[in-house]
Amino acid sequence: MEQNGYKIIYFCPDPFGMDGTALDPVCRNLADSHRVSDEILRWHFRQAVLENMRGAGEPIFEHYFPPGTDTLAEMRTEPYGEAVV
Repeated sequence: MEQNGYKIIYFCPDPFGMDGTALDPVCRNLADSHRVSDEILRWHFRQAVLENMRGAGEPIFEHYFPPGTDTLAEMRTEPYGEAVV
C-alpha cells in the first residue's frame, strides 16, 4: 500500500523471497487505468491480518477423508463446520 511503499508482506513461509520487496511499479502507475487499486490492496491486507490473527485460535479441519466418506456431512460435524460448509 502507498503508506508503506507498496511493500509485500508474507504471513507464511516465503518460497519466492518477496517479503519486504515492493510491488512492481507497473502495477501502481497512476496513469494506467488497469493499475492495482489502493483500496483493494488495503482490503486484502486487512483480510490477511485478520485471517492470521484468528486462524491460530480456530480448530483445523481434518483434510483426509477415506474413499466413500460423505465429505460434506463429515465436515459439518467439525467445530465451525456449519459455517464453513
